[in-house]
Amino acid sequence: MHAKENCDGKTRMHNVRFYGLSPRGIKCMALNEETKKLALSRNDASIEIWDMNFAPFLERVIPGEKNSSIESLVWAQTQNRLFSAGLTGELVEWDLQTLQKRNRQLATGSAIWCMAIDKDETQLAIGTEEGYINVFDITNEELVYKTLFDKQDGRILCCKFNNNGNFLVTGSIDVIRIWNCKTGHALKKMTMSRYEAKKETVVWSLLVLRDFTIISGDSRGVVTIWDGNNGTYIESHQALKSDILAVAMNSTEDMIMVTGVDPVIRIYAETVIKKQDTEVSSWVKYLQRSVHDHDVNSLIVNNDNIISGGVDGYIAEWIANLFLIHQCVLVVP
Repeated sequence: MHAKENCDGKTRMHNVRFYGLSPRGIKCMALNEETKKLALSRNDASIEIWDMNFAPFLERVIPGEKNSSIESLVWAQTQNRLFSAGLTGELVEWDLQTLQKRNRQLATGSAIWCMAIDKDETQLAIGTEEGYINVFDITNEELVYKTLFDKQDGRILCCKFNNNGNFLVTGSIDVIRIWNCKTGHALKKMTMSRYEAKKETVVWSLLVLRDFTIISGDSRGVVTIWDGNNGTYIESHQALKSDILAVAMNSTEDMIMVTGVDPVIRIYAETVIKKQDTEVSSWVKYLQRSVHDHDVNSLIVNNDNIISGGVDGYIAEWIANLFLIHQCVLVVP
């Protein structure tokens, strides 16, 4: 409050009020590597399209709907088609010119937590609250219901296709499953360990590499590497103190990035250990960066740049020196 006395002896009062704007946190992100367009959703269910070709700038905004939430975004990259899904249970394809819904489908099993598109961009899979996996045909500019996999117990929180699109990997509570996309049956089941008997381990994020290596991040803060061909455990690392909400991989697949409730980004590099005449690969901690103040929900690699976003509402982009970790070799006698 400020007071000022005029020449006539009267005092004029001025009231000033300050308020802080609550940040609109970032829920999820997806990058179209063909066009370098970044799509992200915020707490109010709005979708922003950012051009990341040079200096990032906001290109367009799709306003959010009331009482709505977007939990997953995915691009059909070569077709430049954007899909979103959330807790309303509706799968939506957006028209990026009119910013209106172009196609929409309701899923079996209420809320949708995750989506994935295969490499050939012919099918789109979604995982739901009630444990259903719906698969849609997205060829010929359409969005057509295709098949329904066997129901599993518990919600499906993350999913990824393998390199040839024949298998789908899903993560949920205490378990990772590998599904046959032709039959809809689960072929392999990898059970997560628990730190406490009564405390569930939640698989929040997944990656599937070209050789069918699976990388998972969970609520223990552990990043685990699995052999997807055999459904077996390879190794694990205590990457964070709490939940890992996002994992990412560089294009050469020799660097893993993890982040989550701990607002740091930790990087692991693949190391080749030579033992006599054999070579064994392993992952070692390489680098760590603190770029956010609160939970980090999404992580994307764009060439040499790492893009992250979370509760603080900021898009962070920084460069990791990829060349220092190539051909990192330890020789063991």
